[in-house]
Amino acid sequence: MDECLVYIMNCSNIDKHFLRFLDTDRVKKVKKYRQIEDFKLSIGAYILLRYALKKNGFNDHFKFKYNEYNKPFIDECYFSISHKYPYSVVAISNKEVGIDIEKIEDDKTDIARKFFLGNEYLKVKNNIRLFYDLWCIKESYYKYKGTGIFLGTKDVDFSLNINEEFFGKRIDNKILNFQKYTISDYLARVCSENRTIKLMEVNVDLVNKIL
Repeated sequence: MDECLVYIMNCSNIDKHFLRFLDTDRVKKVKKYRQIEDFKLSIGAYILLRYALKKNGFNDHFKFKYNEYNKPFIDECYFSISHKYPYSVVAISNKEVGIDIEKIEDDKTDIARKFFLGNEYLKVKNNIRLFYDLWCIKESYYKYKGTGIFLGTKDVDFSLNINEEFFGKRIDNKILNFQKYTISDYLARVCSENRTIKLMEVNVDLVNKIL
């Protein structure tokens, strides 16, 4: 699998019957959620990951390992998960990968100064859609690294890449590829070492049959 595969699923139809696909510890964790949206997304993200792995030849008894930043992976496969109701997204690859999805809604450009470089801030300060695109670019990159966006976002300048559907960028002697996907008011970005990045939309009924 010398490519990055991205799966997206609408989780609005997930209910308690899907708990049977989760292990005991995960069921306990999911049941603690008070908001029904969080309940659905947590189940959805996990079963979508299982589906993606199964479709690509990995057995159903995988065990997570963790890197130095506590980012999970399994033998011979890296993955990244993100969700924003009602969507869960999963990216899998033979190399490190990061993904983020956001809904373009509230104006959060007021926090741009805190997380963005000067050139980046000037590009997005008056444009909500560009703000969310840059946020997803950075989030996907820092999830690729395994650190998360809150551990630092100002070491790479993405001001020239905002709103590009696809771009490659040399960072730390590697060419990283960033692909954008839009679904209505939702925006997702994938950061991958793979040049080939494919998106597949999956419905809950199909996942139910395969698992």
